Amino acid sequence: MIVVGCCLRKCFSKMDSIKRGSEWVKWDLHVHTASSFDYEYRADDADELLVNALEKHDIQAVAITDHFLIDAQRIKRIRELVKDKITIFPGVELRTDKGGTNIHVILIFDENISVDELSQDFEVIMLRQKSKPSQSTDTTIYWDYEAIKEFAKTHNGLISIHAGKKSNGLDKMITNSLDVNMAVKAEYAETVDIFEGSKKQDVKDYREHVFKCIDERPVIVCSDNHDPRNYEIKDYLWIKAEKTFDGLKQAIIHPRERVYIGEEPPKVESLRKNPEKYISSFKVNKKKDAVNSDIWFDFDIGLNTGLTTIIGNKGSGKSAFADLLGYMGKSENKRHFSFLSKNRFAKEDKKFNLDYEGELIWYDGEMHKSEDFSLLNDMQGVPLIRYLPQRYIEETCNSLDKKFQDEIDKVIFSYVDVDNRGSATNLKEL
Repeated sequence: MIVVGCCLRKCFSKMDSIKRGSEWVKWDLHVHTASSFDYEYRADDADELLVNALEKHDIQAVAITDHFLIDAQRIKRIRELVKDKITIFPGVELRTDKGGTNIHVILIFDENISVDELSQDFEVIMLRQKSKPSQSTDTTIYWDYEAIKEFAKTHNGLISIHAGKKSNGLDKMITNSLDVNMAVKAEYAETVDIFEGSKKQDVKDYREHVFKCIDERPVIVCSDNHDPRNYEIKDYLWIKAEKTFDGLKQAIIHPRERVYIGEEPPKVESLRKNPEKYISSFKVNKKKDAVNSDIWFDFDIGLNTGLTTIIGNKGSGKSAFADLLGYMGKSENKRHFSFLSKNRFAKEDKKFNLDYEGELIWYDGEMHKSEDFSLLNDMQGVPLIRYLPQRYIEETCNSLDKKFQDEIDKVIFSYVDVDNRGSATNLKEL
């Protein structure tokens, strides 16, 4: 969605600052490094190999979650290696005995937090003051869940817990046989932000059973990688959000719309298969030989593949943006333009439209340019964009006759597979 909320000239002369918005990218919120006691590779190039593996799989946001430790120096070193191409969140994996002897919990923190201060606080508070020695042979220390919650709260952290079929998880360690166990699970559900499963089926199971009783949250799948030479992941975790801590929190609020487990989300698949159907960027700027001194447009906007809506007050530029885009897309409905018309932007005494040039780039690399926005010159070729201006909609719907039926027929015919059309060029012929 694009939001425009200022006067037309001010808004579109500064729209180059608008970001493309949230896009589907791969995340991994459970990654270990050589700082973990059970890491399987500790050579000097361990961090480099990890970064190479992440880049190979196109992972763009990662939480470093070593056991019982927040290694500030290693996290900073990894950040230097990724060179801002990957967002690195500091985190830590802990153990608690609430409801079971060895339940794994992960804390994830803001990428902008001081990792040195976070590391120091963790050592002083969690390691020295709150940790407890384990009585079993397969673990070292653990924490009361209350201490984990408190540390997360005071450091603005998020809580992720092993769940579903994942080992050392909520559902593996705590059975549903006793009412007290169900009560413990309910307590976890009140405070946990993310459930980490082991495969895509866990997402389906939680939606069918668990989320009928509690508010829905993301069920994710991560690598839990302990060896950079063998980075494997069963199902990719895709999140449609800014690659920031705030973006992650937004995904937690809207898990169904923003979290996907699998090879690729439908929108990503559609873009990969049909890049010629998606606009990558739209640019309009004033020509060097412009006649008028007024500056109306100077923008180069990357369009999100999921863009559906432009909102704004009256006069904020919605029709202008749509008309200019429709013109660049060779719309057949130029006579219905409300902004790019002889009464407004193309009025005879000023002809502002002749002072500007445009450029439209599609995801397949195809580029279309216009030296001006003259309504007298028809851009050659078939229409690239189906644009229905407001005036066209009003005229069509106010005369519910043949024209309206023709429009319906066009829409129906557009959904008929090309291979099934034969020689027909419209629905009547078909």
